[in-house]
Amino acid sequence: MKTKFLISFTLLFLFFFSCNKEKQRKKMIIGTWIIQQYEFTNSNTLVYKYPSNGKIIFEKCASNQCPFNLELNYQNNGIDYLKKINGTYAFENEEYIIIQRENNDGTTSVLKDCRILFINKEHLIFILKDETGLHRLTCSKE
Repeated sequence: MKTKFLISFTLLFLFFFSCNKEKQRKKMIIGTWIIQQYEFTNSNTLVYKYPSNGKIIFEKCASNQCPFNLELNYQNNGIDYLKKINGTYAFENEEYIIIQRENNDGTTSVLKDCRILFINKEHLIFILKDETGLHRLTCSKE
């Protein structure tokens, strides 16, 4: 009897703990994140680290689709580049985020393979995958 109770209690505890973990991530991601490091992986799996600065903003909202903005300035071979993404984000689960990007021509694109690798109250490691490759952004909370 004690074994059944212990197993039942453990399963309930794990269920509630996993729900809380997802809610915690959703709360922690809201705000402005300052990009500290930028790594880009191209389709040939070559990884490049660029001097960079910028920010990611995850806004709070009442619906599933919340405003999202990314502004990344980086330098490659002495040339300055700017990557901007405006759109919305929605959690697919506690790890994956779907971003609906507003394109320059007025259309939208869905970026499905965006992912939170690590998050706490002060730091975020975020992966954004688009048609050019994989963007790994290491950030700190503003």
